[in-house]
Amino acid sequence: DDFSKKTVATVVCQQLGLNLWKISADLIPQSSEELESLAQLWDRESALLGAAIYLQASDIEPAAEKTVKRFLGTIAGPAFLSTSQRWQQEGFVPVVEVSKPTKPEHKLLWQSLLDLTNGDNGTTDAVQRVVNQFDLNAASIQSAASDVLLAVSRGIKPVKALWAAGRKVAGPSISSLTHRIVASATMDDLVIGQREKELLHSIIASTRQRYRVYEEWGFARSGDRGLGISALFAGDSGTGKTTAAEVIANELELDLYRIDLSMVVNKAML
Repeated sequence: DDFSKKTVATVVCQQLGLNLWKISADLIPQSSEELESLAQLWDRESALLGAAIYLQASDIEPAAEKTVKRFLGTIAGPAFLSTSQRWQQEGFVPVVEVSKPTKPEHKLLWQSLLDLTNGDNGTTDAVQRVVNQFDLNAASIQSAASDVLLAVSRGIKPVKALWAAGRKVAGPSISSLTHRIVASATMDDLVIGQREKELLHSIIASTRQRYRVYEEWGFARSGDRGLGISALFAGDSGTGKTTAAEVIANELELDLYRIDLSMVVNKAML
């Protein structure tokens, strides 16, 4: 979680009285002469400004690791290295694993940002519902909390504003590959048997209770499979498959997207 890693580094520097400067590892020159020149410039600025450097190296090519390690071995000031995987490093380099906030931490962050520590049950329940449904990082929660406060100042009810903000920041960034479907269908629009309706209700209930089952009851720790919920709708065109998906999305107040597999899967692989 890049945002949380930068937050940790920032807090450390605040406690040490240092300024934190960030640079992308891709900008570190590969030639020895240029790298040494950059290291000397940084050492001077670090000493004059009382600064530490934060190297963002989460997405660089493996071949660039050697350059980054050379730079870190050359500079004298304190440095933070942000990577997605652990690197083999000579000497003593403390490694800190930084993940997204846990669900309880999500709740505390929402409550502190919205000042809901003593809020009414309706708002507290709404926060818990957002926490259960959306897997957000701290930056997304901060952004969503700002949207909530703005919406409430305009007269929108907190419960509605909370869900809308969580839904907004959790939205997928795959618009070029998807078509959004406005989910307006209800269970009454489906012409299906009672057994099929019960299955749809079961899918909806399973999604709503996913957090309780996986986190509070501990089932997430019993296996390494994904925690998403999938359903297969089979049948000829016009039998109500899309409408059934609309019903689920409408009941859960979630966005519904249609993906054309021909756009994302190489036909030679099929």
